[in-house]
Amino acid sequence: FKMVIKLYSTMAFLFKEVEWVLRARAKRNNPTLELMLCKNNHLYCSDTYRAHIIEIDNESGLNEGLYEVIKNTKKEIIVSKVDSDISRFPDIDKIFPFHDNYKEKEVTVYKDMTSLSRAFCEVVLFSQKKINFKFFSDLAEDSYICYVYEKDAPLIFKNEQKKVIIMPIN
Repeated sequence: FKMVIKLYSTMAFLFKEVEWVLRARAKRNNPTLELMLCKNNHLYCSDTYRAHIIEIDNESGLNEGLYEVIKNTKKEIIVSKVDSDISRFPDIDKIFPFHDNYKEKEVTVYKDMTSLSRAFCEVVLFSQKKINFKFFSDLAEDSYICYVYEKDAPLIFKNEQKKVIIMPIN
């Protein structure tokens, strides 16, 4: 018996959160990263270049474990729990530096291209790091604190519900 969860776009809250986190999911060549992790009321996806983490309501119906994405369209998302052993998914929380040697900047990202481009340039100039514009555009319609650590460290964006990690382009 496999647990299958269907989400529809009419389910405004949970659908939007799952759709957003799935944007960072690996699409091929890495079977583990093609999965979505649910752990401690958070959803995780990563393609090794970026990671999306979002807090969800503990009444969401998503239990701790790894989920295969069966369908992901603008109107419907279907996931199936495939494993309760979450240890095979990378521990993304370890990526977050735990020291005070950083600088931070508040960034509000709007969806229109002018505002998005302006915010992107602000972050690149502030951080002195090149990042993927498409990955940055996933931040649209929200405000974040951008954390900049040492030279080769990823950029980290956080707000009350979401965390985003974007690896710099060398």
